Amino acid sequence: MIAVLRALFLMGITTILRVRGSTCIWGNNSGSCFNSNLLEVPKNVSSTIQYLELNYNNIASLTATSFVNLQNLIKLSVASCGVINIDQDVFETMSSLEELNLSGNLIKSIVPGAFHGLEKLKTFYLSSNQISSVHPDTFSYLKTLEELDLSENSIEKINSASFQDLHSLQILDLRHNKIERISSDDFHYLSQLQFLQLSYNAISEIELDSFSSLTYLRVMDLSWNKLDYLSAGMFEGLQSLTVLRLNNNGITTVPADLFHELSSLVDLDLNNNFIQTLIPGTFRKLRKLVVLELSENKLLSLQSGTFEGLVKLNFLNLAHNDISALDQGVFQGLQGHTSTHSNGLKINVEGNKIEHIPLDTFKDIKYINTVNFANNSIRAIDQGAFNGLERLRRLYLDNNNIEILAANAFRHLSNLDLLSISGSNIHKVEDRAFNGLIFLSQLVLEENTIVNITSETFKDLANLQTLLLGHNSLTTVEPGTFKHIENLHVLDLQDNSIEKIHKGMYEGLQRLSSVSLANNSIHVLDPGAFMGLPKLEEIVLDNNKIESFGGTLFDDNMELLYISLANNSIQTLDSGAFRNLQNLVVLRFEGNLLETVEPDIFEGLSSLWILDLSHNKIKTLKHGSFHGLKDIEIINLNYNCLEQLEEDVFNGSYKLSSLYLQNNSVNFIHPEAFRSIPDVRTLDLGSNNIENIHVNTFKDFRLLRRLYLKNNQLTYINKDLLTNLSDLVTLSLGNNNVTILEADVFQNMRDLEMLDLSSNSILQLQPELFADLENLEDLDISNCKLTYLPRSTFSSNPKLEKLNLARNSLHSLDLDVVQPLDKLSQLMLHGNPLECDCKLQPLWYWSREKSVMTALESEGEPKCKGPEESEWAMLEGISCSKESDLSNRERFVILVGSVLNVVEVVILLSVFLLIP
Repeated sequence: MIAVLRALFLMGITTILRVRGSTCIWGNNSGSCFNSNLLEVPKNVSSTIQYLELNYNNIASLTATSFVNLQNLIKLSVASCGVINIDQDVFETMSSLEELNLSGNLIKSIVPGAFHGLEKLKTFYLSSNQISSVHPDTFSYLKTLEELDLSENSIEKINSASFQDLHSLQILDLRHNKIERISSDDFHYLSQLQFLQLSYNAISEIELDSFSSLTYLRVMDLSWNKLDYLSAGMFEGLQSLTVLRLNNNGITTVPADLFHELSSLVDLDLNNNFIQTLIPGTFRKLRKLVVLELSENKLLSLQSGTFEGLVKLNFLNLAHNDISALDQGVFQGLQGHTSTHSNGLKINVEGNKIEHIPLDTFKDIKYINTVNFANNSIRAIDQGAFNGLERLRRLYLDNNNIEILAANAFRHLSNLDLLSISGSNIHKVEDRAFNGLIFLSQLVLEENTIVNITSETFKDLANLQTLLLGHNSLTTVEPGTFKHIENLHVLDLQDNSIEKIHKGMYEGLQRLSSVSLANNSIHVLDPGAFMGLPKLEEIVLDNNKIESFGGTLFDDNMELLYISLANNSIQTLDSGAFRNLQNLVVLRFEGNLLETVEPDIFEGLSSLWILDLSHNKIKTLKHGSFHGLKDIEIINLNYNCLEQLEEDVFNGSYKLSSLYLQNNSVNFIHPEAFRSIPDVRTLDLGSNNIENIHVNTFKDFRLLRRLYLKNNQLTYINKDLLTNLSDLVTLSLGNNNVTILEADVFQNMRDLEMLDLSSNSILQLQPELFADLENLEDLDISNCKLTYLPRSTFSSNPKLEKLNLARNSLHSLDLDVVQPLDKLSQLMLHGNPLECDCKLQPLWYWSREKSVMTALESEGEPKCKGPEESEWAMLEGISCSKESDLSNRERFVILVGSVLNVVEVVILLSVFLLIP
């Protein structure tokens, strides 16, 4: 034991010396000692080095000798090193340094003269430290500094003398500090400053003339502070300012002449404040303003002249205020403009309380693209409400209380491309309601209560391409209803109450490519219901009451790619129903009442890839059921009533890649059932009644990768059954009645990655059972009856990552069983009658040392058997002092585990020193 202690302690010394002697990576003129556990700046660094990175080390102090020979250094980074102290004249010899990064350290204060010698420094990062104040002489030597980052510190006050010598400074970042007040001379000397970041502080007061000397300032961010009052003249002198952020403060009023000096302003953000009123003319001098953000305030109304002078404005955000009324001409003066970067003015007024849009609200706006009135309380659209919006392209009126769309409501919107009025309680659409919308391409009327539409409803919409009428109360659609919208491509009528599809219903829709009639009450499809739709590619009829359809239903739709008739009541399929659909790719019939699949029923579907017949009542498959499906890749027959799979039953579907047959009642599989589908890669036979599988059943599969046989009645897996399946990646045999697995049952399965043997009655595992599974990653042997595992069980499975041994009858687990598994990340042992003794303790230490997960949220850690269940962690406290009880390997692992904590290292050191 003493010898082992000596060896372990000496090994620890070697490790510490190795860490302290960590090598850096050096190039011709650069070096990196990233995350090397350094306690000080390396000595003997070449004086020719120009770039040095020391990030993520443990350097507490920078001393006068730290960089004494590095006079040629241009860039130095000592970030996240725990630096606390910076001695005076540390950088005295570094006259060539241009960039210095000291961010992410523990610096609280900086002594005067600390940065003496940095006469060429341009960029200085001091963010994420603990600096609470800046001494007046701290930066006095940095005459050439252009960027200074002091963000994420604890600075409470700015001293005007702190920056007095930074005449070249262009960027100053003071975000995330504790500054409460800005005085008039704080930035007085920063005449070249262009970017000033002051967000996320506690600023509640700004003195007049605080920014008057910043004549070159372009961006100022005062967001996320505590400003509640802005005084007139506050921004005097900022004639170059282009971006001003004042969002997320407590501003209640905006003085009329607050922004008059900001003649260059392009972007003004006042979002998330408490502004209740805007005085007309407030923005009249902002003739270059492009973006004005006023959302999430307390505005009650907007007066005429409010936006006077904003001739370049292209985005006005007034969303989520309390506006209930708009003055006539409230947007007067807005013109919008178009360019390569903009397509006109966008006005967002969503989420307010507007009930009425006055006449001439938008009069004289030249270039306007989008108006959003969604989520208001608008009750009606008056004629003339949209006067002046001849150039408007998008109009949103969703989620209002409009009950009737009156005739000519939108007649002035001659260039409108999209009109969305969903969720607005519309129950009636008058004839000619959309008169004048000659260029409209998208009309959204979803989630209303519309009960009737006629041929006059859409008369003027000659260019309409998308019509969304889902979630309404339509009960019928008469023939000719859509005859005037001959350019329509997409028609959505889902979630209505339509009972019948009449012949001629789609008259005139020669270009229609997609129609959805899902979730209606359709029980009758007239012959020729889809006649006249030569370009139709997709049709969805899910969740209706269709019992049958004629063999000529789709005769006129030869371009169809997708048909879905899921969840209806179809009992039979007529022969020839799909004879002209040579281009069909997907056919979905799940959730119907089909009992059989007749021969040649899919004849003609030569391009079909996916056939879904799941959740039916199919009892038999006949020879020839899948004739004609020469390109089929996926057949889904899950959740049917199949009992037998007869010889060559899948003949005709030669390219089949995935076959799903789970949750049937299959109890017999003919040895030649899969003869014609040798290229299947996925076969799911789970949850059936299979007791026995002939050894030749899978012999024709050349490419099978995934085989699922879980939840059956298998009692024995013949070694010859899986002989040819050398490409298997996944094999699921869980929840059967298997008791014995022969040693060579998985022979040659070198590609297998996942094996499920759970919930069987397996009593023991042969030592060489998994010998060929060299790529196995996930093995589940839970809920079996294992009492013991041979030491060599997993010796040939070096890639194993997940091992589930839960709910067996294991009393212990020898460390030698799992120790070779270097990649193991999960070892599940819960539900076993484990005995927490010295034989199990090495496994506990090993799992902790290797960070192997032994618990699931749903199950918790393993429990130890006894009069009362004990926690898995109790193994740490067991005293195993008798060496004769343990193997050498077990003693070694316990000792390694015991020195993981620092306290234990000290104890070990004490013991070592006491040994003579």
